[in-house]
Amino acid sequence: MKEKVIEIIKYYPESHNVDFKKEQYPIQKHYKKHEIIKDISAMANHPSNEDKFIIIGVKEKNGTAAEFYNIDELIDQANYQQYLDSHIEPKINFEYRSIDFEGYTLAYFRIFDNKDRPYILKKNVQNSMEQNKTEFKEGDGFIRVGTSTKRLMRADYDNIYKTKFENPDRKDDIEIIPVVRNCTTDDLSFYDLRYFDIDLVNRSNKSIDLDIEMKIFFSGEPTIISEERLKKKLPKKESLSSYTNYSFSSVAADTLAFKLRLNVVEYDEYIFVERTKMRFEKCAISIPQESLERNVFLKELVLVEKPYSIKGEVIIRSDEFTSGLLKKEFEYKI
Repeated sequence: MKEKVIEIIKYYPESHNVDFKKEQYPIQKHYKKHEIIKDISAMANHPSNEDKFIIIGVKEKNGTAAEFYNIDELIDQANYQQYLDSHIEPKINFEYRSIDFEGYTLAYFRIFDNKDRPYILKKNVQNSMEQNKTEFKEGDGFIRVGTSTKRLMRADYDNIYKTKFENPDRKDDIEIIPVVRNCTTDDLSFYDLRYFDIDLVNRSNKSIDLDIEMKIFFSGEPTIISEERLKKKLPKKESLSSYTNYSFSSVAADTLAFKLRLNVVEYDEYIFVERTKMRFEKCAISIPQESLERNVFLKELVLVEKPYSIKGEVIIRSDEFTSGLLKKEFEYKI
């Protein structure tokens, strides 16, 4: 993430998802203490689901970073979180971190994964220096428009609720479950092997069409091999103990399996597997409502040794994921 922030500082102008600030937002009594409420909520209310950034210690000129100022003492994220949570609903997800840039210590807010719009004031906000002065009122909301911030108007609320209810993002309908099970195919059951796979659950009352892929990362000598390649390596009816020194390095980095519905490729640091679709099909998998799809990768990834854990990531794409693909990292303890 810090590489992304450095890229923004170097090359990005201020926009709907980038803002530069010379100083940290004050958290103690200060006549501008309330400004963070407006700026963070405005970013969260912008309809884009991409990450938004407010970078601290930067003075802009013509919209781009021009001068830099050290942040000597970073304010704890928990202090900002408590202040925002006490004034805004629902809760806004963000992080506040320091970053080194060309000899300067800067900081950044990353506002992310905020899809439960609108984010509005749940009580009046008084100026911390002038208690009789109301800065914001209960029910107020703000939105980032280009490089400026404005109050939410009726049209903004209409657009937010239209997007929210007419085109809901269905990522939450899908549950990803890593599993390890015994191999039961005739060719492999003799060797008492197990395979690693993914189950998918559709928890909604609507069917859903998906494309899915997965990476399994290697921390040392690979311990997973495709079923088809393993069948070619193992002789019939002999003990697997003769093959415990089997190494993935003996396999060229090319496609390992060509099942009709599957593509498996080995790389130096991970093995890649994806479900493929037929020429006449819209997607690789269709899961009926309130249903379980077992062994999405067709029992193809066989454990030839017992690893302590299996680390990887699953990526799922669907036209009904309105904010983009679903990506989940996992670590399965054996």
